[in-house]
Amino acid sequence: MQRIFYKEKNDFFFETFEKRKCKNDEIEIETRYLGLCSSDILKFLKQTPNKNYINTNILGHEIMGVISNFGENCEGFSIGDKVVVNPFDVALEHAPCESFSLCNDIKIVGRDIDGGYSEVVYVPKNCVYKLSDNINYEDAIFIDDIAVALHGINYIKEIKKNNIENIAVIGDGPLGIICYRILKSMYSDKNIILFAKHRDKIKNLGINYLLFDEIKKCDIKFDVILETVGGKQSDTLNTSIEVGNNNCLILCYGVYAFNYLANINIRTLFYKQGTLKGINSYCNIHNDFKKALDLLEKKDIQVNDLISYRIDFLSSVEYIKNYENIKDNIKTVFEVKK
Repeated sequence: MQRIFYKEKNDFFFETFEKRKCKNDEIEIETRYLGLCSSDILKFLKQTPNKNYINTNILGHEIMGVISNFGENCEGFSIGDKVVVNPFDVALEHAPCESFSLCNDIKIVGRDIDGGYSEVVYVPKNCVYKLSDNINYEDAIFIDDIAVALHGINYIKEIKKNNIENIAVIGDGPLGIICYRILKSMYSDKNIILFAKHRDKIKNLGINYLLFDEIKKCDIKFDVILETVGGKQSDTLNTSIEVGNNNCLILCYGVYAFNYLANINIRTLFYKQGTLKGINSYCNIHNDFKKALDLLEKKDIQVNDLISYRIDFLSSVEYIKNYENIKDNIKTVFEVKK
């Protein structure tokens, strides 16, 4: 069996390993589709996390596959079940929390538990959700993105309630586009614009968009802004503040570099009495992961057209090393062939 062994930035390679016996509360999954997340691209190519941030050498948390074995305490599962992985090991009795990223007692697949960039993964039973035949199994790798999008959108309903006319989404990655599509279904009577960096990536996706360079020229003040870019820059955050209305809500989904200190126009934000809210992971207060499953089950969101590249898993290391040269990508899926 093959998996990607990650040591540090720009140092990762295929490792051969053997299957092992499952622990009592553990499920063995033969992977089929794996999503390449921007948070992992950051680790692979741009910045090694601080010591103790990662407790595994196997990254990857967007995982769909087939159960091939399980431990003695895994009632309700069968070999051959098609499943998706919720990377957060949350027991049913876990107290509701605002975000799993805030819970120190929760282990995370791809950070504390060996992750999905592997032909076989072993994950706690709490992380495994069966997929119905009504869900396209390739689409299942977007469930994590959908859950994160829903988590942030919950705050729009709680903080802004109905005081919304104009919404901006900044960023043309999968999370930005998914946020846009969910918002369009929830606020069909509102003006929602996605600001993109790359016209060619999204021009055929049925999105009301402008290029990012045009955001300051559109002559609209936005009540809600979703920043989904991140990185090591402050431009998108400061632009969000600049185009925000009084009492605006800025939801920051972007994955920023570790320990990055942004240069933010804080005076303007405070003068407008704006709210800057970080969005990380999701929670069990609103059952975000289950709701994401339901959206795909009911065909209430389209995601398959966001897959730009389908790469054989055995070519994944070479692909990741060349990733910075790929300019038209929205989402890459690794296919594990059986």
